[in-house]
Amino acid sequence: MKLLVTLMLIGTSLSSYAETKSFIKEFSGKLRSHHNYRQYEVSNAMHGEFASALMVGGELSILTNTYYGLSGKATLASSDYVINNPRDKDGLYQFLFGEENIAVRSESYLTYTRNKLKIESGRKKINTPFANGSDAFIIPITYEGLFSQYKMEHLNLQLMRINKIKARNTSSFTSVADYALARLNQTTTETDYNNETTIIGFNYKNAGLKTNIWHYNYSDLFTTTYLDADYSHNKVNYAVQIGQQSDNGEALIGDIDSKLAGLKLSYKASNKLNISLGHNKVDTNEDSFKGGAWITPYTIFTDTIFTNSMLSGMGNMAPGSASKLMLLYGLTEKTDIRLSYSQLVFAEYNSVDQVTQDEVDFWITSKLPMNGLSVTNRFARLDSTNDGQSVFAWRSQLQYVF
Repeated sequence: MKLLVTLMLIGTSLSSYAETKSFIKEFSGKLRSHHNYRQYEVSNAMHGEFASALMVGGELSILTNTYYGLSGKATLASSDYVINNPRDKDGLYQFLFGEENIAVRSESYLTYTRNKLKIESGRKKINTPFANGSDAFIIPITYEGLFSQYKMEHLNLQLMRINKIKARNTSSFTSVADYALARLNQTTTETDYNNETTIIGFNYKNAGLKTNIWHYNYSDLFTTTYLDADYSHNKVNYAVQIGQQSDNGEALIGDIDSKLAGLKLSYKASNKLNISLGHNKVDTNEDSFKGGAWITPYTIFTDTIFTNSMLSGMGNMAPGSASKLMLLYGLTEKTDIRLSYSQLVFAEYNSVDQVTQDEVDFWITSKLPMNGLSVTNRFARLDSTNDGQSVFAWRSQLQYVF
């Protein structure tokens, strides 16, 4: 951890120096502290009634200049605990924050650019609806594979082939199928199966219309086909999302047949205030895994489902429906607040009872006078008909980006 802080201080001082040299284009990075506190209604096997942890860490990145279309980037990431409630050593925060003293080469990739085509190979962050950084704590999720995109005036085509993933709470890269099975608490006796995920994206944008089509092939697990579109007119934005999932290949998770639908309406009431209302539905299918639940093994409520909140969402949970009302308000030029209320009703299926969750979130983010420095406080109260899920949470994050 001390090594990372030293490197970041060096990186900050060398940023201007890099501009004068031909090989190194840029030093950049971030320092971050993250405090996470939870107070539960009752204890269970995963957590006690109370849990808290403070972790510090960050990233240092080096980006090279381009030679004959080739450039490179490398990122060192590190994190460690300052405080970890000993009653929770192997419980909730072992899952959320993970290992002690993490140090990992989270990104290292080469980029080839020619006109509108870009091809990248190695370890890197990506941002797609159901495979992204889930960057809510210290170190984001990164992926290893081959990544390409072709940009035109209104259309962006993307093709990715991923074979490994590094969770945000570990220093190890794991084969994607093994990671998905572990994340979904599944095991297999099969030994000969594909460990790769292929992602294809079509992103169209013209005037007030944006449309995205994505296809994910989680080899020998399942496929996801997803479409979203939104259109802005005057002060109103209309958005829709639909998705379909089916098992494929060896179907290591079992039968999967899931359907997702969603609508969202947003209204810009003023230059400072935006109001939105979203609704999602996942159909029940008792012959499908988890009764037809929408499966997204690489994200933790950081996917693009309209009704996700800080502590709850439809992904990987159960079939059912959800609604969310959210207000975004610019308190000052440098301070934004977010207030939301969501209700999720997870349907009864097979021998699983219906569960209703109500969540209220309040977020406030401020840019501090020092350039690159910001602080975010996020509060959430989740009430569930399953008492073991009811919780109050507070996350506080201080971040310096250079």
